[in-house]
Amino acid sequence: MEPNIWKQKANEGCLAVCLLSLLEFKKGIKIDKDEEYSILFEGMRFGPLDFSTGHLLYLARKFPDIVFEQHIEFKAFREKLEKLIMPNNLKLVPNKIYLRFLKKYLNDGPVIIYMDRYDVADHHDITEMYHSPHFVILLNLNDETGTVLDPLTGTKIAIKVSKLMKSINFLRKKFWISPKLIKVV
Repeated sequence: MEPNIWKQKANEGCLAVCLLSLLEFKKGIKIDKDEEYSILFEGMRFGPLDFSTGHLLYLARKFPDIVFEQHIEFKAFREKLEKLIMPNNLKLVPNKIYLRFLKKYLNDGPVIIYMDRYDVADHHDITEMYHSPHFVILLNLNDETGTVLDPLTGTKIAIKVSKLMKSINFLRKKFWISPKLIKVV
């Protein structure tokens, strides 16, 4: 059994859809899909500092009995976030996002990861031929391939591990964006 995924309504709605999907899958909480906009707009209000933490703050306050973990690679960035007042059920965890780490966290079920959208895009579609940060649900991973649920298309996509790790590294090295892994505990 795996989470349901659907096509995001808003261009920046990838994380909101991934979070809604994992809340339903892991906690049995079915939320109206229009909630994507509420989560997204709250994330944007927090946006100048960290878009994803804004999403998680909104959900952590809405569901105080559910723990949300955000594993953040860049130390200075995480330390800046830790100075803010966070609910007890929102954990900011220092971790380098690498292959063995991803495999370890998949033992507890699907997780959300941050990657380059270009690596899951349909390159026959002219609107998808560019690089940008993108959240997906990582379902499984072995030494050769992995499977992600992509909210941009609402589909399951197989991806080579080398391409996935290159995609995460692209965020780190080209965009200067901290790689992240998000769990609904």
